[in-house]
Amino acid sequence: MAAVGATGRTRRRITAAQAGFIVGAGTLLGLISGIGPAAAYVGYHVELRWHVPWPALLAVVLVPPVLAIVAARGLARGGLPRLRGQERSR
Repeated sequence: MAAVGATGRTRRRITAAQAGFIVGAGTLLGLISGIGPAAAYVGYHVELRWHVPWPALLAVVLVPPVLAIVAARGLARGGLPRLRGQERSR
């Protein structure tokens, strides 16, 4: 992105958005794929009742994307790469 003139702020925002999208999509797909086996297990055992732990489920869905966004913003390079010595003259 630096090659096309994107500022450091733009590069950090795009990196954070990509990280949030990828981790968010993975989290939702994992949640959806886990609900099926859980429903089958509860349906198979008559003595079990369906109970959804909403606070824990909300934490599992929200925390990983937020951590990915914060980490991506913090680790993304804002400035242009610095060249030194003979690399500049090429």
